[in-house]
Amino acid sequence: GYIGPIGESSALQLQLLRHCTMTSTVGCLRRLLVFSPTPTLFAAVATALLLSTTCVHAHAQLQPLSSSASSAADLSWEFEDGAEGWGGATVPEAQAEVYHRDEELRVQITGTEPYIDSPKMLLPLRERLSIAMRYRCAFGGGIDTQGKFRLSIASWDDESPYNTNTEVRFKDVVIDVRGDGKWHSVYSEIDFPIDFDYSRGYLSQLRLWPILSARNGASFHIDWIRLVRAPIIKRVTGCKGELYSNSVTFQSKDYMIEEEITKINEALYSTKTTWRHRDTDLDYGRTYNCLRQGGETIVVEGENLGGGGWNGFGAPSHVYIGGEPCVNVTHDPERPQQSLTCISPSMSSEPDDSYGSLISDPSFVQVRNGVLPGLVDAKPYFTYAQAPPIPINVSVFNVASRSVDVSWAPGGSVLDHMTITGYLVMWREETSSSRWEDTLLGNVTVSTIRGLKPSSRYIVAISALTEDQRNGSTLDHYGRRAANVVDGSLQSPNSTIQVQTASYDLHF
Repeated sequence: GYIGPIGESSALQLQLLRHCTMTSTVGCLRRLLVFSPTPTLFAAVATALLLSTTCVHAHAQLQPLSSSASSAADLSWEFEDGAEGWGGATVPEAQAEVYHRDEELRVQITGTEPYIDSPKMLLPLRERLSIAMRYRCAFGGGIDTQGKFRLSIASWDDESPYNTNTEVRFKDVVIDVRGDGKWHSVYSEIDFPIDFDYSRGYLSQLRLWPILSARNGASFHIDWIRLVRAPIIKRVTGCKGELYSNSVTFQSKDYMIEEEITKINEALYSTKTTWRHRDTDLDYGRTYNCLRQGGETIVVEGENLGGGGWNGFGAPSHVYIGGEPCVNVTHDPERPQQSLTCISPSMSSEPDDSYGSLISDPSFVQVRNGVLPGLVDAKPYFTYAQAPPIPINVSVFNVASRSVDVSWAPGGSVLDHMTITGYLVMWREETSSSRWEDTLLGNVTVSTIRGLKPSSRYIVAISALTEDQRNGSTLDHYGRRAANVVDGSLQSPNSTIQVQTASYDLHF
Protein backbone atom coordinates (compact mmCIF):
# COMPACT_ATOMS: atom_id res chain seq x y z
CA GLY A 1 0.00 0.00 0.00
CA TYR A 2 0.87 3.67 -0.10
CA ILE A 3 3.27 5.09 2.47
CA GLY A 4 4.25 8.76 2.67
CA PRO A 5 3.05 12.10 1.32
CA ILE A 6 1.75 12.99 -2.09
CA GLY A 7 2.88 14.99 -5.06
CA GLU A 8 6.62 14.76 -5.74
CA SER A 9 8.08 14.98 -9.23
CA SER A 10 8.27 11.98 -11.53
CA ALA A 11 11.87 12.84 -12.40
CA LEU A 12 12.91 12.42 -8.78
CA GLN A 13 11.01 9.15 -8.55
CA LEU A 14 12.78 7.80 -11.62
CA GLN A 15 16.12 8.89 -10.20
CA LEU A 16 15.37 7.06 -6.98
CA LEU A 17 14.12 4.02 -8.83
CA ARG A 18 17.33 3.69 -10.82
CA HIS A 19 19.34 3.88 -7.61
CA CYS A 20 17.09 1.47 -5.71
CA THR A 21 17.30 -1.19 -8.41
CA MET A 22 21.07 -1.22 -7.90
CA THR A 23 21.11 -1.07 -4.09
CA SER A 24 18.87 -2.48 -1.40
CA THR A 25 19.64 0.03 1.31
CA VAL A 26 17.10 0.95 3.91
CA GLY A 27 17.85 4.64 3.27
CA CYS A 28 16.88 4.26 -0.36
CA LEU A 29 13.73 2.43 0.64
CA ARG A 30 12.73 5.22 2.99
CA ARG A 31 13.19 7.86 0.33
CA LEU A 32 11.37 5.82 -2.28
CA LEU A 33 8.38 5.26 0.00
CA VAL A 34 8.19 8.96 0.81
CA PHE A 35 8.22 10.05 -2.82
CA SER A 36 5.98 7.39 -4.41
CA PRO A 37 2.44 8.81 -4.77
CA THR A 38 0.58 5.79 -6.13
CA PRO A 39 0.91 1.99 -6.03
CA THR A 40 2.61 1.81 -9.43
CA LEU A 41 5.98 0.46 -10.46
CA PHE A 42 7.56 2.29 -7.53
CA ALA A 43 5.38 0.47 -5.04
CA ALA A 44 6.28 -2.81 -6.70
CA VAL A 45 9.98 -2.07 -6.36
CA ALA A 46 9.40 -0.95 -2.77
CA THR A 47 7.68 -4.24 -2.03
CA ALA A 48 10.64 -6.14 -3.41
CA LEU A 49 12.98 -4.06 -1.29
CA LEU A 50 10.85 -4.71 1.78
CA LEU A 51 11.30 -8.42 1.24
CA SER A 52 15.04 -7.97 0.91
CA THR A 53 15.58 -5.89 4.06
CA THR A 54 15.23 -6.74 7.70
CA CYS A 55 15.17 -3.36 9.41
CA VAL A 56 12.06 -1.62 8.13
CA HIS A 57 9.53 -2.15 10.91
CA ALA A 58 9.56 1.46 12.07
CA HIS A 59 9.18 2.79 8.55
CA ALA A 60 6.31 0.50 7.70
CA GLN A 61 4.39 2.19 10.52
CA LEU A 62 4.37 5.60 8.79
CA GLN A 63 0.85 6.29 7.61
CA PRO A 64 -0.68 9.11 5.57
CA LEU A 65 -3.03 11.38 7.46
CA SER A 66 -6.61 10.12 7.51
CA SER A 67 -9.27 11.83 5.40
CA SER A 68 -10.99 13.29 8.44
CA ALA A 69 -8.01 15.55 9.13
CA SER A 70 -8.88 17.65 6.05
CA SER A 71 -5.34 18.90 5.58
CA ALA A 72 -2.31 18.70 3.37
CA ALA A 73 -0.88 15.80 5.33
CA ASP A 74 2.53 14.27 5.44
CA LEU A 75 2.63 11.78 8.31
CA SER A 76 0.36 10.72 11.14
CA TRP A 77 0.69 8.44 14.12
CA GLU A 78 -2.78 7.62 15.44
CA PHE A 79 -1.66 4.94 17.96
CA GLU A 80 -4.77 2.87 17.38
CA ASP A 81 -3.01 -0.50 17.25
CA GLY A 82 0.32 0.10 18.93
CA ALA A 83 3.21 2.46 19.60
CA GLU A 84 3.94 2.64 15.85
CA GLY A 85 7.68 2.77 16.33
CA TRP A 86 7.77 5.43 19.06
CA GLY A 87 9.74 4.98 22.27
CA GLY A 88 12.52 2.64 21.17
CA ALA A 89 14.98 3.63 23.90
CA THR A 90 15.29 1.73 27.17
CA VAL A 91 13.62 3.03 30.32
CA PRO A 92 16.92 4.14 31.94
CA GLU A 93 17.94 5.98 28.77
CA ALA A 94 14.61 7.69 28.15
CA GLN A 95 13.81 8.21 31.84
CA ALA A 96 10.31 7.14 30.96
CA GLU A 97 8.28 3.98 30.51
CA VAL A 98 6.53 4.09 27.13
CA TYR A 99 3.65 1.73 26.39
CA HIS A 100 0.42 1.45 24.39
CA ARG A 101 -3.03 1.15 25.96
CA ASP A 102 -6.60 2.05 24.94
CA GLU A 103 -5.47 3.48 21.58
CA GLU A 104 -3.09 5.87 23.33
CA LEU A 105 0.67 6.18 23.59
CA ARG A 106 1.33 6.51 27.32
CA VAL A 107 4.46 7.88 28.95
CA GLN A 108 5.10 7.28 32.64
CA ILE A 109 7.82 9.63 33.86
CA THR A 110 10.68 8.03 35.82
CA GLY A 111 13.25 10.85 35.72
CA THR A 112 13.70 14.59 35.34
CA GLU A 113 14.42 14.71 31.57
CA PRO A 114 12.14 12.12 29.94
CA TYR A 115 12.01 11.80 26.17
CA ILE A 116 10.59 9.56 23.49
CA ASP A 117 11.86 9.14 19.94
CA SER A 118 9.86 8.69 16.78
CA PRO A 119 10.74 6.04 14.21
CA LYS A 120 13.26 7.05 11.57
CA MET A 121 11.89 8.74 8.46
CA LEU A 122 13.01 10.86 5.54
CA LEU A 123 10.28 13.43 5.02
CA PRO A 124 10.80 16.40 2.66
CA LEU A 125 10.43 19.69 4.51
CA ARG A 126 7.73 22.02 3.30
CA GLU A 127 6.74 25.62 3.97
CA ARG A 128 4.41 25.94 6.98
CA LEU A 129 4.98 22.33 8.05
CA SER A 130 3.56 22.02 11.56
CA ILE A 131 3.44 19.53 14.42
CA ALA A 132 -0.03 18.82 15.85
CA MET A 133 -0.58 16.67 18.93
CA ARG A 134 -3.55 15.76 21.10
CA TYR A 135 -2.50 14.94 24.65
CA ARG A 136 -3.43 14.96 28.30
CA CYS A 137 -1.01 15.40 31.15
CA ALA A 138 -1.18 14.89 34.89
CA PHE A 139 1.70 16.84 36.40
CA GLY A 140 2.32 18.25 39.84
CA GLY A 141 -1.18 19.24 40.93
CA GLY A 142 -2.33 20.57 37.57
CA ILE A 143 0.25 23.29 36.98
CA ASP A 144 1.13 24.31 33.43
CA THR A 145 4.56 23.74 31.99
CA GLN A 146 6.32 23.27 28.67
CA GLY A 147 7.50 20.47 26.46
CA LYS A 148 9.68 20.37 23.38
CA PHE A 149 10.00 18.62 20.05
CA ARG A 150 13.47 18.35 18.57
CA LEU A 151 13.61 17.77 14.84
CA SER A 152 16.60 16.06 13.31
CA ILE A 153 17.17 17.53 9.84
CA ALA A 154 19.05 15.66 7.12
CA SER A 155 20.34 17.20 3.90
CA TRP A 156 20.45 16.04 0.30
CA ASP A 157 24.16 15.72 -0.44
CA ASP A 158 25.14 16.59 -4.02
CA GLU A 159 27.97 14.08 -4.06
CA SER A 160 25.93 11.29 -2.51
CA PRO A 161 22.25 12.17 -2.97
CA TYR A 162 20.99 9.01 -1.30
CA ASN A 163 23.05 9.33 1.88
CA THR A 164 20.49 9.61 4.68
CA ASN A 165 22.99 9.59 7.55
CA THR A 166 24.23 13.15 7.26
CA GLU A 167 22.58 15.01 10.13
CA VAL A 168 23.32 18.68 9.49
CA ARG A 169 21.19 20.53 12.02
CA PHE A 170 18.51 20.34 14.69
CA LYS A 171 15.40 22.42 15.14
CA ASP A 172 13.66 22.79 18.50
CA VAL A 173 9.93 23.52 18.73
CA VAL A 174 8.69 24.43 22.22
CA ILE A 175 5.09 23.57 23.13
CA ASP A 176 2.89 24.69 26.02
CA VAL A 177 1.68 21.82 28.18
CA ARG A 178 -1.29 21.99 30.53
CA GLY A 179 -1.11 19.68 33.49
CA ASP A 180 -4.82 19.50 34.35
CA GLY A 181 -5.33 15.92 33.13
CA LYS A 182 -7.77 17.02 30.36
CA TRP A 183 -7.39 16.46 26.63
CA HIS A 184 -5.80 19.36 24.75
CA SER A 185 -4.57 19.91 21.20
CA VAL A 186 -1.37 21.81 20.53
CA TYR A 187 -0.10 23.16 17.20
CA SER A 188 3.43 24.36 16.54
CA GLU A 189 4.70 25.53 13.18
CA ILE A 190 8.25 24.58 12.29
CA ASP A 191 9.62 28.06 11.70
CA PHE A 192 12.65 28.02 9.40
CA PRO A 193 14.64 31.09 8.26
CA ILE A 194 13.29 33.01 5.26
CA ASP A 195 16.21 31.90 3.09
CA PHE A 196 15.92 28.22 4.09
CA ASP A 197 16.13 25.93 1.05
CA TYR A 198 13.23 23.52 1.54
CA SER A 199 14.28 21.50 -1.51
CA ARG A 200 17.43 20.35 0.31
CA GLY A 201 16.01 19.62 3.75
CA TYR A 202 14.49 16.43 5.15
CA LEU A 203 13.06 15.52 8.52
CA SER A 204 14.72 12.33 9.70
CA GLN A 205 13.39 11.94 13.28
CA LEU A 206 11.42 13.58 16.08
CA ARG A 207 12.35 13.55 19.74
CA LEU A 208 9.69 14.66 22.21
CA TRP A 209 10.40 15.88 25.71
CA PRO A 210 6.77 15.81 26.92
CA ILE A 211 7.59 17.71 30.10
CA LEU A 212 10.64 19.89 30.65
CA SER A 213 11.97 19.66 34.22
CA ALA A 214 9.62 16.76 34.88
CA ARG A 215 8.84 15.11 38.18
CA ASN A 216 9.01 11.41 38.81
CA GLY A 217 5.55 9.86 38.64
CA ALA A 218 3.96 12.32 36.22
CA SER A 219 2.08 10.84 33.26
CA PHE A 220 1.62 11.98 29.66
CA HIS A 221 -0.90 10.36 27.28
CA ILE A 222 -0.88 10.97 23.51
CA ASP A 223 -3.93 10.40 21.31
CA TRP A 224 -2.18 11.28 18.03
CA ILE A 225 0.78 13.15 16.55
CA ARG A 226 0.55 14.59 13.04
CA LEU A 227 2.91 16.35 10.69
CA VAL A 228 0.65 18.62 8.69
CA ARG A 229 0.89 21.80 6.64
CA ALA A 230 -0.96 24.97 7.60
CA PRO A 231 -2.84 26.96 4.94
CA ILE A 232 -1.02 29.44 2.70
CA ILE A 233 -3.26 32.12 1.17
CA LYS A 234 -1.90 33.54 -2.07
CA ARG A 235 -4.86 34.98 -3.93
CA VAL A 236 -8.24 36.40 -2.93
CA THR A 237 -10.33 37.52 -5.91
CA GLY A 238 -13.94 37.87 -6.98
CA CYS A 239 -14.99 41.50 -6.39
CA LYS A 240 -15.10 44.24 -9.03
CA GLY A 241 -11.47 45.13 -8.50
CA GLU A 242 -8.42 42.86 -8.59
CA LEU A 243 -4.73 43.55 -8.11
CA TYR A 244 -1.86 41.14 -8.71
CA SER A 245 1.78 41.05 -7.69
CA ASN A 246 4.84 38.85 -7.35
CA SER A 247 5.30 40.27 -3.84
CA VAL A 248 3.31 39.12 -0.84
CA THR A 249 3.29 42.74 0.36
CA PHE A 250 2.21 44.09 -3.07
CA GLN A 251 5.14 46.47 -3.38
CA SER A 252 4.41 46.43 -7.10
CA LYS A 253 0.89 46.04 -8.50
CA ASP A 254 -0.62 44.93 -11.76
CA TYR A 255 -4.15 44.45 -13.06
CA MET A 256 -6.01 43.37 -16.18
CA ILE A 257 -9.04 45.26 -17.53
CA GLU A 258 -10.99 45.69 -20.71
CA GLU A 259 -12.56 49.06 -21.52
CA GLU A 260 -15.78 49.24 -23.48
CA ILE A 261 -16.20 52.75 -24.93
CA THR A 262 -19.65 53.69 -26.23
CA LYS A 263 -20.19 56.71 -28.48
CA ILE A 264 -23.28 58.58 -27.28
CA ASN A 265 -23.09 61.49 -29.73
CA GLU A 266 -20.44 63.33 -31.73
CA ALA A 267 -18.84 64.75 -28.61
CA LEU A 268 -19.81 62.38 -25.78
CA TYR A 269 -18.45 58.94 -24.95
CA SER A 270 -19.21 56.56 -22.08
CA THR A 271 -16.60 54.18 -20.66
CA LYS A 272 -17.35 50.84 -18.99
CA THR A 273 -14.56 48.89 -17.29
CA THR A 274 -14.60 45.10 -17.25
CA TRP A 275 -12.16 43.30 -14.96
CA ARG A 276 -10.32 40.23 -16.19
CA HIS A 277 -9.00 37.47 -13.93
CA ARG A 278 -5.23 37.29 -14.19
CA ASP A 279 -3.55 34.03 -15.13
CA THR A 280 -1.06 32.45 -12.74
CA ASP A 281 2.05 34.31 -13.91
CA LEU A 282 1.78 36.51 -10.81
CA ASP A 283 1.59 34.58 -7.55
CA TYR A 284 -0.41 36.94 -5.33
CA GLY A 285 -3.81 38.54 -5.78
CA ARG A 286 -6.08 40.78 -3.70
CA THR A 287 -9.57 42.08 -4.35
CA TYR A 288 -11.15 45.45 -3.61
CA ASN A 289 -14.33 47.45 -4.23
CA CYS A 290 -16.29 44.59 -2.65
CA LEU A 291 -19.99 45.11 -1.97
CA ARG A 292 -20.64 46.26 1.59
CA GLN A 293 -23.84 44.24 1.69
CA GLY A 294 -21.87 41.09 0.78
CA GLY A 295 -23.21 38.31 -1.40
CA GLU A 296 -20.31 38.06 -3.87
CA THR A 297 -18.56 34.81 -4.74
CA ILE A 298 -15.01 35.05 -3.42
CA VAL A 299 -12.22 32.79 -4.71
CA VAL A 300 -9.37 31.91 -2.35
CA GLU A 301 -6.30 30.26 -3.90
CA GLY A 302 -3.12 29.00 -2.31
CA GLU A 303 -1.78 25.82 -0.76
CA ASN A 304 -2.89 23.48 2.03
CA LEU A 305 -6.38 24.99 2.11
CA GLY A 306 -7.91 21.80 3.53
CA GLY A 307 -11.31 20.55 2.47
CA GLY A 308 -10.84 17.28 0.70
CA GLY A 309 -8.21 15.72 2.91
CA TRP A 310 -7.26 12.29 1.72
CA ASN A 311 -8.55 11.34 -1.76
CA GLY A 312 -10.88 14.33 -1.87
CA PHE A 313 -12.84 13.65 1.31
CA GLY A 314 -12.96 15.67 4.50
CA ALA A 315 -14.52 18.67 6.20
CA PRO A 316 -14.37 22.05 4.45
CA SER A 317 -12.27 24.82 5.91
CA HIS A 318 -13.71 27.76 7.81
CA VAL A 319 -13.24 31.11 6.06
CA TYR A 320 -13.66 34.53 7.68
CA ILE A 321 -13.51 38.02 6.19
CA GLY A 322 -13.02 40.83 8.68
CA GLY A 323 -13.89 38.36 11.43
CA GLU A 324 -17.27 37.45 9.87
CA PRO A 325 -17.96 34.00 8.35
CA CYS A 326 -17.68 33.69 4.58
CA VAL A 327 -20.46 31.14 4.07
CA ASN A 328 -21.10 28.27 1.65
CA VAL A 329 -17.44 27.25 1.56
CA THR A 330 -16.89 24.95 -1.41
CA HIS A 331 -13.54 23.42 -2.31
CA ASP A 332 -12.61 22.83 -5.92
CA PRO A 333 -13.27 19.09 -6.43
CA GLU A 334 -10.19 18.78 -8.62
CA ARG A 335 -7.90 20.96 -6.48
CA PRO A 336 -9.37 21.05 -2.94
CA GLN A 337 -6.09 22.03 -1.30
CA GLN A 338 -5.42 24.83 -3.79
CA SER A 339 -8.77 26.55 -4.38
CA LEU A 340 -12.07 27.24 -2.62
CA THR A 341 -14.99 29.64 -2.95
CA CYS A 342 -17.35 31.24 -0.44
CA ILE A 343 -20.00 33.96 -0.30
CA SER A 344 -18.78 37.23 1.21
CA PRO A 345 -20.42 38.57 4.40
CA SER A 346 -21.77 42.08 4.80
CA MET A 347 -19.41 44.58 6.31
CA SER A 348 -19.71 44.38 10.09
CA SER A 349 -19.26 48.11 10.76
CA GLU A 350 -19.39 51.32 8.77
CA PRO A 351 -15.93 52.86 8.36
CA ASP A 352 -15.21 56.55 8.22
CA ASP A 353 -14.82 57.11 4.49
CA SER A 354 -11.57 58.94 3.96
CA TYR A 355 -12.06 59.45 0.22
CA GLY A 356 -8.51 58.26 -0.24
CA SER A 357 -6.90 55.15 -1.59
CA LEU A 358 -9.30 52.24 -1.90
CA ILE A 359 -6.57 49.83 -0.79
CA SER A 360 -5.75 51.62 2.47
CA ASP A 361 -8.22 49.84 4.75
CA PRO A 362 -8.20 46.12 3.91
CA SER A 363 -9.91 43.33 5.82
CA PHE A 364 -8.11 40.12 6.71
CA VAL A 365 -9.18 36.91 5.00
CA GLN A 366 -8.65 33.94 7.30
CA VAL A 367 -8.67 30.27 6.32
CA ARG A 368 -8.86 27.85 9.25
CA ASN A 369 -8.67 24.09 8.83
CA GLY A 370 -12.08 22.49 9.36
CA VAL A 371 -10.83 19.69 11.63
CA LEU A 372 -7.50 20.96 12.95
CA PRO A 373 -8.39 24.55 13.89
CA GLY A 374 -4.86 25.39 14.96
CA LEU A 375 -3.85 25.36 11.29
CA VAL A 376 -4.67 28.86 10.05
CA ASP A 377 -3.49 31.64 7.75
CA ALA A 378 -4.70 35.23 7.34
CA LYS A 379 -3.88 37.83 4.69
CA PRO A 380 -5.17 41.46 4.24
CA TYR A 381 -6.34 40.75 0.71
CA PHE A 382 -9.97 41.97 0.80
CA THR A 383 -11.28 45.54 0.82
CA TYR A 384 -14.90 46.65 0.97
CA ALA A 385 -16.07 49.42 -1.34
CA GLN A 386 -15.34 52.96 -0.25
CA ALA A 387 -16.77 56.24 -1.46
CA PRO A 388 -14.81 57.53 -4.45
CA PRO A 389 -12.63 60.64 -4.23
CA ILE A 390 -14.07 64.06 -5.00
CA PRO A 391 -14.17 65.03 -8.70
CA ILE A 392 -11.53 67.54 -9.80
CA ASN A 393 -10.99 70.20 -12.48
CA VAL A 394 -14.66 71.23 -12.69
CA SER A 395 -15.29 73.86 -15.36
CA VAL A 396 -18.21 75.35 -17.30
CA PHE A 397 -18.37 76.37 -20.97
CA ASN A 398 -20.88 77.09 -23.71
CA VAL A 399 -22.77 79.28 -21.26
CA ALA A 400 -26.18 80.22 -22.70
CA SER A 401 -29.26 81.89 -21.25
CA ARG A 402 -31.03 78.63 -20.37
CA SER A 403 -28.27 76.01 -20.46
CA VAL A 404 -24.62 75.46 -19.63
CA ASP A 405 -22.11 72.72 -20.35
CA VAL A 406 -20.03 71.40 -17.45
CA SER A 407 -16.99 69.10 -17.40
CA TRP A 408 -14.80 67.53 -14.73
CA ALA A 409 -12.28 64.74 -14.13
CA PRO A 410 -12.36 61.83 -11.66
CA GLY A 411 -10.26 62.23 -8.56
CA GLY A 412 -7.75 59.80 -7.09
CA SER A 413 -5.74 57.12 -8.86
CA VAL A 414 -6.63 54.94 -11.81
CA LEU A 415 -7.74 52.26 -9.33
CA ASP A 416 -10.23 54.73 -7.87
CA HIS A 417 -11.42 55.69 -11.35
CA MET A 418 -12.26 52.08 -12.15
CA THR A 419 -14.74 51.89 -9.26
CA ILE A 420 -16.83 54.87 -10.40
CA THR A 421 -20.17 53.96 -11.96
CA GLY A 422 -21.67 57.41 -12.48
CA TYR A 423 -22.02 60.99 -11.33
CA LEU A 424 -24.73 63.01 -9.66
CA VAL A 425 -24.97 66.60 -10.94
CA MET A 426 -26.99 69.06 -8.83
CA TRP A 427 -27.72 72.77 -9.29
CA ARG A 428 -29.73 75.57 -7.75
CA GLU A 429 -29.93 79.31 -7.88
CA GLU A 430 -27.58 81.04 -5.53
CA THR A 431 -30.47 82.41 -3.45
CA SER A 432 -30.88 80.57 -0.16
CA SER A 433 -34.57 79.83 -0.73
CA SER A 434 -34.08 77.88 -3.97
CA ARG A 435 -34.11 74.09 -3.95
CA TRP A 436 -31.66 71.70 -5.52
CA GLU A 437 -32.40 70.02 -8.81
CA ASP A 438 -30.37 67.08 -10.04
CA THR A 439 -29.69 64.65 -12.82
CA LEU A 440 -28.06 61.23 -12.69
CA LEU A 441 -25.33 60.54 -15.24
CA GLY A 442 -23.46 57.47 -16.37
CA ASN A 443 -19.68 57.24 -16.35
CA VAL A 444 -19.17 60.42 -18.37
CA THR A 445 -17.21 63.56 -17.53
CA VAL A 446 -19.14 66.18 -19.50
CA SER A 447 -22.83 67.02 -19.72
CA THR A 448 -25.33 69.82 -20.31
CA ILE A 449 -27.58 71.36 -17.68
CA ARG A 450 -30.81 72.63 -19.22
CA GLY A 451 -33.90 74.52 -18.03
CA LEU A 452 -32.03 77.39 -16.40
CA LYS A 453 -33.19 81.01 -16.09
CA PRO A 454 -31.54 83.83 -18.02
CA SER A 455 -29.34 86.30 -16.14
CA SER A 456 -29.25 84.07 -13.06
CA ARG A 457 -26.41 82.89 -10.86
CA TYR A 458 -26.23 79.16 -10.11
CA ILE A 459 -24.24 76.80 -7.90
CA VAL A 460 -23.35 73.52 -9.62
CA ALA A 461 -22.27 70.51 -7.50
CA ILE A 462 -20.85 67.26 -8.86
CA SER A 463 -20.24 64.04 -6.90
CA ALA A 464 -18.97 60.62 -8.00
CA LEU A 465 -20.81 57.37 -7.28
CA THR A 466 -19.60 53.85 -6.55
CA GLU A 467 -22.36 51.27 -7.00
CA ASP A 468 -22.92 47.59 -7.61
CA GLN A 469 -21.33 47.19 -11.04
CA ARG A 470 -23.57 44.27 -11.85
CA ASN A 471 -26.29 46.85 -12.55
CA GLY A 472 -26.22 48.90 -15.72
CA SER A 473 -28.46 51.33 -17.58
CA THR A 474 -28.65 53.05 -20.94
CA LEU A 475 -27.70 56.71 -21.43
CA ASP A 476 -29.38 59.44 -23.45
CA HIS A 477 -27.51 61.97 -25.64
CA TYR A 478 -26.64 64.05 -22.58
CA GLY A 479 -25.15 61.06 -20.73
CA ARG A 480 -28.15 60.84 -18.39
CA ARG A 481 -29.22 57.54 -16.88
CA ALA A 482 -32.78 56.31 -16.92
CA ALA A 483 -32.41 54.31 -13.68
CA ASN A 484 -32.20 55.66 -10.16
CA VAL A 485 -29.16 55.48 -7.91
CA VAL A 486 -28.51 51.83 -7.03
CA ASP A 487 -29.29 50.86 -3.43
CA GLY A 488 -26.17 50.80 -1.29
CA SER A 489 -24.34 53.32 -3.47
CA LEU A 490 -21.45 55.34 -2.04
CA GLN A 491 -21.13 59.03 -2.86
CA SER A 492 -18.11 61.30 -2.83
CA PRO A 493 -18.14 64.85 -1.44
CA ASN A 494 -19.42 67.54 -3.78
CA SER A 495 -17.14 69.55 -6.00
CA THR A 496 -18.82 72.92 -6.67
CA ILE A 497 -18.56 75.79 -9.12
CA GLN A 498 -20.58 78.96 -9.72
CA VAL A 499 -21.89 80.12 -13.09
CA GLN A 500 -23.84 83.15 -14.37
CA THR A 501 -26.22 82.40 -17.28
CA ALA A 502 -26.39 84.77 -20.28
CA SER A 503 -29.15 87.36 -20.60
CA TYR A 504 -30.09 86.18 -24.07
CA ASP A 505 -28.76 83.89 -26.82
CA LEU A 506 -27.30 84.93 -30.13
CA HIS A 507 -28.06 82.81 -33.18
CA PHE A 508 -25.98 83.07 -36.34
